[in-house]
Amino acid sequence: MLDNFGDKGNEDWEIYAHCLREAMSKASHLGISDQPLKSKLAYEKLMKGSAKELVIGDNTYSFEKTQD
Repeated sequence: MLDNFGDKGNEDWEIYAHCLREAMSKASHLGISDQPLKSKLAYEKLMKGSAKELVIGDNTYSFEKTQD
């Protein structure tokens, strides 16, 4: 693994993490997201209603809860 994927990182643990991430993606049939955790947590707050807007790059997303 370290010889075959040596270009994926400088340290052994980085190469191992890359290979593990690829294997998990293939086994779960889910894609790989390079979105930072900070953005994912901000999105979660918006979806749960604890934040009124989300800014990602130049885009601003907002959500207003309507009464049933």
